Amino acid sequence: MYETVQTQYLWQNDIVTKVAGTFTLGAERREQKIDSTSTYVVDSRDIQSGFAGWQGKFGAHSVQVTARNDDNSQFGNKTTGGVGYAYQLTPELRARANWGTAFSAPTFNQLYSPLALGFIGNANLKPEEANNRELGLQFIKDGHQLNVSYYHNRVSDLIVNTRTTPSVLTPVNISNALLRGLTLSYQGQLAGFNILANADFQRPEDQDTGNLLVRRAKQNGNLGISRQWGDLQLGTEIETAAHRYNDVANLERMSGYTLVNLYSEYRINNDWSLNARVNNLFDRKYELAKDYGTLGTNLFVSVRYAPTL
Repeated sequence: MYETVQTQYLWQNDIVTKVAGTFTLGAERREQKIDSTSTYVVDSRDIQSGFAGWQGKFGAHSVQVTARNDDNSQFGNKTTGGVGYAYQLTPELRARANWGTAFSAPTFNQLYSPLALGFIGNANLKPEEANNRELGLQFIKDGHQLNVSYYHNRVSDLIVNTRTTPSVLTPVNISNALLRGLTLSYQGQLAGFNILANADFQRPEDQDTGNLLVRRAKQNGNLGISRQWGDLQLGTEIETAAHRYNDVANLERMSGYTLVNLYSEYRINNDWSLNARVNNLFDRKYELAKDYGTLGTNLFVSVRYAPTL
């Protein structure tokens, strides 16, 4: 049995200027420790971080630059950062491009978790390092918003969970992962209905083997439709995902699924509302992780009090 305790200190200062944009400076310290009856090679670590950023808007041009340094007592020193640029092509159409790097150390749970509920940690895990690129277009007019994004993300030592035995999951590193794809989204009103939709078409790949990354589907999508009648709002959500694999070898296939949810809200007055929600309306059988059950049809009813100030 063990417990992870984290103490965090953070300072951030934003400096806003009329001509040169907004500057951000900050520092952070995190102290992490395992309290356990077991003995670990490493049972505590601290991370000292400093970060800075700048963003500015000049006519049709918008620019953002960020940088961060993390000094991890267990995994060493790493500097990451990013650059973003956007250009207003027309009053309705905006183009953007972003590039950035990222670093993520494995958690104590991923490293040292004792065997429990079919999961065990891996003390040999390496930190993830990523190089991310994105190109996008955004169109806004008359209450309609449409976004198109292409992303191309390379990740070294991506941490994923896979089976070491038929009954035990453990995290491992994928040396060369590539996630590339196209995301489409829409938000607006059509014929009096509020619409929120997005779809992701991607290729999440282990480049050393050509296999799909664990538990990542090639296609995902969500559609939300709602309408307001006075104090009553009714809505539905549709979630869909293509098939995925539960292991790095792509031998444990999990079928795709489509879920339908319903929800409602009735405003009793300015402070009180009555809410109801039905998830998985058609009692769809599906898995997010192989052999781990998910809820069938379920209903939640609640009363909310949110006083207006």
